[in-house]
Amino acid sequence: MPSQFDLEDVGARPLTRRSLLKGAALGSGGLLVASALSACSAAHSGGGKSAARGLTVGTTTDLVPADFLRTASNPLEFSLVWDSLAVLDPTTLTAKPSVATGWQWNKSRTVLSIDLRDDVHYHTGRLLEPADVVFSLKEVKNPTNVAQVQPTVDLVDQFKVTGRHSLQLRLAKPMSAFEMVLVLTPLIDRETAGKLFTAKKVIGTGPFVFQSWTPGSKFSFKRNSHYWRTGLPHLDSVTVNVYSAETALANAVQASEIQLAYALTPADAGRLTTNGSFQAISSKPAYQEWYVGANVKQAPFDNLKVRQAIAYALDRERIVKQSFAGYGSVTCLPWSQLPGIPSSYADYYAYDPAKAKSLLAEAGVKHPQVTIVTAAGSSIASAILDIAQYNLNAVGFDARSKVVSQTDFTTDLTNASVPGLWINEVGLTYLELGTVLLGNAPFKVGKNTSNVTDPEYARLADAVVFARSSGDAANANRALSRYVLDQAWHLTVGHTPVITAAVKNLSGAVNDGQNALSLTEARFT
Repeated sequence: MPSQFDLEDVGARPLTRRSLLKGAALGSGGLLVASALSACSAAHSGGGKSAARGLTVGTTTDLVPADFLRTASNPLEFSLVWDSLAVLDPTTLTAKPSVATGWQWNKSRTVLSIDLRDDVHYHTGRLLEPADVVFSLKEVKNPTNVAQVQPTVDLVDQFKVTGRHSLQLRLAKPMSAFEMVLVLTPLIDRETAGKLFTAKKVIGTGPFVFQSWTPGSKFSFKRNSHYWRTGLPHLDSVTVNVYSAETALANAVQASEIQLAYALTPADAGRLTTNGSFQAISSKPAYQEWYVGANVKQAPFDNLKVRQAIAYALDRERIVKQSFAGYGSVTCLPWSQLPGIPSSYADYYAYDPAKAKSLLAEAGVKHPQVTIVTAAGSSIASAILDIAQYNLNAVGFDARSKVVSQTDFTTDLTNASVPGLWINEVGLTYLELGTVLLGNAPFKVGKNTSNVTDPEYARLADAVVFARSSGDAANANRALSRYVLDQAWHLTVGHTPVITAAVKNLSGAVNDGQNALSLTEARFT
């Protein structure tokens, strides 16, 4: 039997509250679908008061307490338990104030002064202090916690509390996209952090209080009745059931076993929303990026012409149509259309089998045997694999497939030891490019999943990260993007938004810009 960790009731002290919107769009991904038959939970009690409004959610992603500071590992816990200093604006995907009321840079952009709200309390009732922000940033800076923005926080060489509700961060050198640290750093409780990474004490300042976790089965939350955003959240509780496979999750929706299913496949989402019983909400402009990766240290992928042959061989139109069930968009560009990047870069590699055959011949490699690896359990990856394998065989490769466990797949990617090609998704590539280059595993300078160690890549990445002006940033964005496309070790096949399909009487459930489920404003109407 799995063990269960139960938390004490910690939300009892009355606290002051104010309102400020938290939430935005997507990250590395998921789909939300709610069962139409869940409306029965909104029944009223005989005394005339509304009955308790609890929401039951389904997912295939269990908690990973050791990775609590990494959003992608815990998308159903991150925005429920934690607040951050800033959130992403849902339209511009830029940082806007949340727990921080504002921030200012000095003229050299090396010192960031941050002002905090004075009414934010932890679930234990303790007032959030600047020292907690410093503690949280230092935990993010610890590489063992594998936080998305750890390389960015490494640029901070001094943390300084400057007042009861203010602090300063000093950077070793100016960094163009540093504000994303304010968005992606959860404000953890320094007094209980010793029990955080075992899930024995999960204390935040967010809209819901963590209650219990049965590994591999379920985890639950209750309403933070003293949340600083007045009148929120609306739901009394959230229970998350963990399912072993995508099919089981879809079946649970249809059987009304759950009221909202997270990370359904596009095909299932489409099937459940076409009958008019659901409202569909897109996460655009945020998205997931799907790609074919190549290990440049392994033959024949150490040959540029071979990699470019693969790029021309991929039928992206077919991949997006069949794998994303009409929700995605075709592009060769991993990130958004940022300043300086020509729109033509999205179509950098047209589907051109003849060109692919010609490049393979120029490479002097005849009928090379290649293996495409995917993780078990992903229908999207499986659909992309079928098309990619067919495309490569059609131009002269001997392409074979290999499906491995999610654990083995993640380990091999982390160690950059996938022996050939692989298919995977990556989130948050719609953030500012400097954050992507420092924090996303496929693009990290010096240690990335493709083993790219070219000094030219490091030089181009530095130009992006440390751009001094908007003009410099535009030029750096264009040069870096051209390099990544030319070198063809990360072959984007398309972007797909997160599609939220909810029953018409459930509103306010969104997938926010940190790639996490936000239920702060969710309610039955």
